[in-house]
Amino acid sequence: MREVSLIRITPPLYNRPIGGVLRINGEPLLVTLEPPFSEGLKTQHPCIPTGEYVCKKTHDRKTTGGLYIPLTYEVTGVPRRSGILFHVGNFKRETEGCILVGLHYDRVNGELAVKYSRIAFKKFIEAMEADDEFLLKVIQS
Repeated sequence: MREVSLIRITPPLYNRPIGGVLRINGEPLLVTLEPPFSEGLKTQHPCIPTGEYVCKKTHDRKTTGGLYIPLTYEVTGVPRRSGILFHVGNFKRETEGCILVGLHYDRVNGELAVKYSRIAFKKFIEAMEADDEFLLKVIQS
């Protein structure tokens, strides 16, 4: 099974998106953006706790916001959570618990954003497509 890790590089603060680096077999591949940290489910969509999770390939999914995703991976086994997907998006408002991927970070109107998300997502799918599932290690740096 391929080694995949998401290393969070920004501190988990309430109401601020969490930036990270996605590594595959130890090599940095993409940057990530997750919804803000929430202590004890104070918000509707808290981030994924640090730990290890099995991600499973899934087809023909829609995000809560209605974005259709023909092929992606779902993070399973997250306590009190389900439907966590990897998908395209640039800002925290475009995820309600999922992991957005990008090629690099930028600030847009003072807000942390990932850039070139569609290109990054394609790169992620191409890197992982041969795997039906993988183990994701979520680490806070």
